[in-house]
Amino acid sequence: MSLLLVFLVLPLVSADIIMPGTKSISHCAKITNMDNYPDYVFFYHNVGPMADKITEIIVQDQCLEIGYKFNSLNIYAIEEDKYSSFSIVPEKSFAELWDTLSEIEKGEMKIKHENIFEHNYDIDLLLGENPYDDCDKPQGYQSTCRQVEEIKQNLATEIHLNYNAELKLIYEGIRPENYAHVSDSYVGIEDNYEIGTNELGDLILTQNREYIYGPESVFGIVNYIIPIICLIIIIFIFIKRRNKK
Repeated sequence: MSLLLVFLVLPLVSADIIMPGTKSISHCAKITNMDNYPDYVFFYHNVGPMADKITEIIVQDQCLEIGYKFNSLNIYAIEEDKYSSFSIVPEKSFAELWDTLSEIEKGEMKIKHENIFEHNYDIDLLLGENPYDDCDKPQGYQSTCRQVEEIKQNLATEIHLNYNAELKLIYEGIRPENYAHVSDSYVGIEDNYEIGTNELGDLILTQNREYIYGPESVFGIVNYIIPIICLIIIIFIFIKRRNKK
């Protein structure tokens, strides 16, 4: 039983901490030249699970809060004189915003979120006011209902932001990079994004990456120590119980 506990506990201890052959590193993504564009307000939309801050105004030279490893950030810009009357949070429901899309735009959304529309939740279900009749029941139904409402809210926010003429989507898909191979000598990554314009005059972001070198981070060392300590404790308990027999 104790040996079984070893194999069950260790994966749980290290599953979301570090992968074999990798180490944890710091990662900072920031915009460095916003002061060159005082006529715009810049903010990000956090896409993915466990996004603590869905939308947030960006502060120059401040690390963006990407969050969980499966999250990503989309960067938007809006003219300052329009921002005062603009609501980052959608004022319409997902069903109402869905009706504003063209058939091509709906197709793009279905392809982009194939896992939602085809594998988990039918579009007609999501467009309904109350997709489940069991939301007032206790236990498991409520979590399902909450999940559906969160999906609808996230999709509504995406439509509201990506298909709004007043907004400019200037960068899509900044992802956290908090792990590196153990053979890599750097201990951190700093992504400095600079705002510029393309040949059409549209705002864009350009990534400039710098690697940080130095002693191994404390968090990286802890990733190795915790599983070892847990293994030692479990083996100690196993031996102690075995000696009592």
